[in-house]
Amino acid sequence: MAQKFLFCLLVFPALWVNSQSDFLDQLKIYKINDPVLKEIQFSVFKKDMDKKKPLLLFLGGSGLEPTFKYNRADQQVYYTGFYRFSQYKDRYHIVFINKAGIPLYDSVNNNNEQYKVTPFAEANNTADWRAQSASKAIDYLLKVLPVDTSNVIVVGHSQGGQVAPKVAVLNRKVKKVVIMSANALDHIYDRMLLARQQALNNQMSYEEAQYVVDSLLTIQKAIYQSPADTQQTFWGDPFNKWYSYSKETPLENMLKLNIPILLIAGGRDVEGSYIANTDYAALEFIRKGKQNLTYKVYPNYDHIYGETARKYGEEIGLGFKANAVVDDVFKWLGEK
Repeated sequence: MAQKFLFCLLVFPALWVNSQSDFLDQLKIYKINDPVLKEIQFSVFKKDMDKKKPLLLFLGGSGLEPTFKYNRADQQVYYTGFYRFSQYKDRYHIVFINKAGIPLYDSVNNNNEQYKVTPFAEANNTADWRAQSASKAIDYLLKVLPVDTSNVIVVGHSQGGQVAPKVAVLNRKVKKVVIMSANALDHIYDRMLLARQQALNNQMSYEEAQYVVDSLLTIQKAIYQSPADTQQTFWGDPFNKWYSYSKETPLENMLKLNIPILLIAGGRDVEGSYIANTDYAALEFIRKGKQNLTYKVYPNYDHIYGETARKYGEEIGLGFKANAVVDDVFKWLGEK
C-alpha cells in the first residue's frame, strides 16, 4: 500500500485498444469553461449516442493523473478507474470526467513517470471541485443527449465514492448513487481504528497506538484551524484537500438522500477504506429508519476487489474480481 493511503490511485489497463486514434475515435469529449472551476472535461462513448439511455457518471479514485492515459512505451490506453464500466456503453451513456487542472486524456512516456501537474491542479484537488464539476457535467449532458432522466446515476470508487453522494446532494437530477470501497466517515478516523486494531493484534503496543491517535487528533485540529491552506501538508496532501473531505462525511451526505444508494465494501479493506465505518453507515440508516440503502459486502475482497481465502493458515490469492463487482452494480441498477 502506498504511503498516501487516503486517496489511492487505481489504474487498470484498457486491453481493447492499442492506439490513441482507436481509443479517441470512440469518445465524444466535451469541455466547459467555468469562471471558478476553470475547464471541465468529460466524455461519452459514441456508441448508440443518439439512443435514449440512462446516464451514468463514473468518478474514479485519487491521484493527480489524467482519467485516460496513453502509454507511449506499450502503446496502450490506461483508465484511472474500472475498464468494465465501458462495456455497458450499449445500454448506458457512460461518462468519465477529469480532475481539476488535469486533462481528461493525455500521453505519457511510461507508467513509471510522475505526471506533471499545475499549481491550479494541486490547489483545487478537493471534494468540492470534483462534486461541483460532476454536477455541471450532468446538467450539460442532459441538454445535449437523449437521456432517460428517471435514471441518472453517479458511481464512485474510493475517493470518487466519497464524492458521489455529495454530487447527488448538489444535483437532484441524480436518481441513484453507487459508492464503491469508500469510507463513510472521516479518513483520519480510519487511521485511528487501524491503530487500535494493530494494538489489539499485538502489532504495536497500546502506548504506541495512543500516540498515533493523539497525533491524528492534533493534525485534525491544525487542519481545521487552517482549512484553506495549500502550503501546509499532511501525508503529502495540503490541508485544504484534507478539510474538503472531512468537513462533511460521506455518511452525512448519504443520509440527506432519499434515492436508492448502493454501498459496496470489501471485508478485507482496512487501508483504503476501513470496513468498520461502512458497517457503521449501515447501522445509522437503520437507526434513522431510512430504507433506501443497499449494503453489499464481499467478505474476502480488498479495496480493489482482489479476492483471497485462508487455507492452512496461509492467504491464498483467488484473483482480481472487479469485473464481477461492476456486473453486480449493473444488476442492482436494473432492479432499482
